[in-house]
Amino acid sequence: MKIFDYNKLKDLKIPHDIANILNNISQYQGRLGLFIQQNKLKSLDNLMMQSKIFSIESSNKIENVFTTNKRLKELSINKIKPINRNEEEIVGYKNVLDIINENFDSIEIKPNYILQMHRILYDYTNIDGGTYKKTQNYITQTLANNETKIRFTPIEPYLISIKMEELCNTFQENFNKPQTNNLILIFNFIFDFVSIHPFTDGNGRIQRLLMTLLLYKTNHVIGKYISLDKIIESSKETHYETLLSSSYNWHENTNDTTPFIRYMLGILLNAYKTFERAVIFPHLQKLTAKQQIELVFKNTLLKMTKAKIIELLPHISQTTIELYLNQLLKEKYITKINNNKFSYYIKNK
Repeated sequence: MKIFDYNKLKDLKIPHDIANILNNISQYQGRLGLFIQQNKLKSLDNLMMQSKIFSIESSNKIENVFTTNKRLKELSINKIKPINRNEEEIVGYKNVLDIINENFDSIEIKPNYILQMHRILYDYTNIDGGTYKKTQNYITQTLANNETKIRFTPIEPYLISIKMEELCNTFQENFNKPQTNNLILIFNFIFDFVSIHPFTDGNGRIQRLLMTLLLYKTNHVIGKYISLDKIIESSKETHYETLLSSSYNWHENTNDTTPFIRYMLGILLNAYKTFERAVIFPHLQKLTAKQQIELVFKNTLLKMTKAKIIELLPHISQTTIELYLNQLLKEKYITKINNNKFSYYIKNK
């Protein structure tokens, strides 16, 4: 029988390539946070609206739920009411996403919250949302000869309530614990959720909404600006392939989620890189190297090491950073604490 126990992730040996991706994501996350903190740009508001519309469109499109571009935009900003089943589901998805964007801190990872998300997803339809499936369904594949092949058999309906409780409990026990990497935990959780396949319909969309929620909870807010759902949609064949390859022997508790984890981390890294290319670099190009270094100190009370500044401004050479740090010291813009390998800088008041 399938058992959910994320305590085992504490002893996980992370492959070298995944460790590198995690390190890169951490660096991009730091630069994104600093940029947003220091720049209240109108373009960021526009980017947030664009990302929201792309996410609503792509997450539903993956499930063959769609409407025209014009109506999608109007539905996304509450200008019109849905006129058919597809649009009812689109509005439901939009409403759950809005709740996550506005209240992610207060949404707990518990079965009743997930059920509530599913209920809202289908609020405008005649589907009985917010309840687990009562009959078994299967994850299938249509072959070239139009035959249907069962790719994966989820948990039996009578076990879903028990297993969802178990899944949420082990997640909460290990979330934000120093021994466990949160991103690896999150992507294992959403993989196991979609493998349980608790609902008759809507499992994929709830999976992606849970991903957004959990990334926000770990301060990975990149999805507000660059749609992760759109990147997943553009590579959905790879998405399905990694789900399948990670699910072998899932019921026997010997499956390896590495392919899915590697894929999802790649999606996240892709989004961060896209933001830097589209927003951060064009903005920084308007500033001198010295002005960019001043920005690092401008709105933070944190101690800032030279290594951290190099990490935040990778496009500026170490020599140039050292030059302007010395200049800012002479101008008394910053103060250097200690004069050894443990030295750091703080901004003067």
